[in-house]
Amino acid sequence: MSSALGPPYNFKPYHYGPYSPDLSTDLRSLATEGVVDIRQGYYPNYSLTVKGQELGSKLASAVGANTFDAIRGIVQWVRQRDFSQLVRDIYERFPEQSVNSLFESRER
Repeated sequence: MSSALGPPYNFKPYHYGPYSPDLSTDLRSLATEGVVDIRQGYYPNYSLTVKGQELGSKLASAVGANTFDAIRGIVQWVRQRDFSQLVRDIYERFPEQSVNSLFESRER
């Protein structure tokens, strides 16, 4: 599994924003381990299980305050947006990620 200590995920332009097959594989593995819950819908929804929250608390103390604060900031930024706004904001910041997009509300 990729981690902060291993190689970063490589994201490629895909239908609804940047996509990493390795991240998808890791998320499915974490779901199998009972750490992540994946709810399928038009767009998948990912959340931590109780086991995942407990593991996250342990990892938070291990990564250091600066890294933890950066992760918390990213999580808050993502959670403040619905999916459409998130994709629009990502495309605004990384326009090269929109080249293969099927996202109808994107701005080019």
